Amino acid sequence: MASQLFYSLGGESEQWQQELACYQFTITDSLVNRTRILEALVANPRNIKQSIYTQYLRVKIVELFTGKTIFLGRVIASEPKFDDIYGQTLQIQASDF
Repeated sequence: MASQLFYSLGGESEQWQQELACYQFTITDSLVNRTRILEALVANPRNIKQSIYTQYLRVKIVELFTGKTIFLGRVIASEPKFDDIYGQTLQIQASDF
């Protein structure tokens, strides 16, 4: 994947952790809503990711070759899902701000 999901570790000097288990994401841009929505799927075999991706957690998508941030927002919802290929996954929705 040429772009990667990161989540904020918080703190005074904000640090970002790369999410290596993200295998798919889409960014939807709309003229009507004026907000962009990120939907990402993260492999979650032991159901430990759900405690990380809580509401209002800051997330971003970074293009790895250029280092440019193409999405920056906050988690608005996360829901466990089952995928035939990846097994237990976590579907994350985030909105830019």
